[in-house]
Amino acid sequence: MAACSTFDDYGTTKVKDVTQDAADAVEPPEELKDVTQEDADAVEPPEELKDVTQNDADAVEPPECILACQNGGTCTGPNTCTCAVGWSGATCSVAGDRVRVPASGATTTFTMGCPATDGWCGSDEQPAHQVTLSAYQMDRYPVTAGAFKACVDAGGCTDPDLGGTCTYNASGKAAHPINCVDWRQASAYCAWAGGRLPTEAEWERAAKGETHRRFPWGDNCLSSWNSTYCWGAAWTDETANANCREGDCNDGYAATSPVGAFPAGVSPDGLHDMAGNVWEWTSDWWVRTYTSAPVTNPVGPAGGTGYVIRGGAWDSGGGDLRAAVRDYSTPSNRYHGIGFRCAYPPVF
Repeated sequence: MAACSTFDDYGTTKVKDVTQDAADAVEPPEELKDVTQEDADAVEPPEELKDVTQNDADAVEPPECILACQNGGTCTGPNTCTCAVGWSGATCSVAGDRVRVPASGATTTFTMGCPATDGWCGSDEQPAHQVTLSAYQMDRYPVTAGAFKACVDAGGCTDPDLGGTCTYNASGKAAHPINCVDWRQASAYCAWAGGRLPTEAEWERAAKGETHRRFPWGDNCLSSWNSTYCWGAAWTDETANANCREGDCNDGYAATSPVGAFPAGVSPDGLHDMAGNVWEWTSDWWVRTYTSAPVTNPVGPAGGTGYVIRGGAWDSGGGDLRAAVRDYSTPSNRYHGIGFRCAYPPVF
């Protein structure tokens, strides 16, 4: 009993004292507790200001932008740049007004040429066949006389022909399509602008979309027109879909018209003047007939005597407005009815 009494009197008491000593070593003295709390209060904002502080932070912090917006573009979201006027593309790096074909996706497939069942076909528009193209961009409008002059001034292009119905340096014609340029001059401009001339297949796909249609705007001429050649007096300068020979289109222009003057004639993808105004150079050498087999990204033959031109012009008959119509011209020809537009890599 004496041993137990000694443990109770000393052992237990000793352990308690040691435990308390350890706690005292960790916990600050009572007189410092208020100071410590005051320091914490000084650092942490009062509860009623916490929401205000967070709101201020949200207002100041810009949206996270993974992309680097260029040319005055503004980041408006994780993968979104809002571009300044005159620029487009995911990072606002693309100059000018261009249309992506197709609007989304890596490829587009369409029927090139004129189906035998159509009844309006030329022999050089057949056989109709399936073509698959990689995505690309194309100018929404033909290259204008004003834009071509900028290339000349920068040393990237040479002067086209002047006078007559040529639009270069002609008073009031800066917004008209450039004409009187040969194939090499058109190619030089597109290279200067960061692009190239479109292939014949790219041009036709941009003119009529993925499903066959006779014209960029649809299948039919006006009901009063001849059923195959599309001429007549029903169009006026207020209702015309395109600029072609007076007496056929009656569009109000004796020669070229400002680009985009006929919005009713726009293509399914939003390209203007794919019918009329000026024929347009392509990168393909002329070949009279197509293959019937499906093809992917065709580029035409390796050589020839003339390059394909497409679309009809201000001095063409109404029948040349059809999207499948083809013609050709020698590379050195600077005809007043031929202009061009450019194609570019796609923006994903």
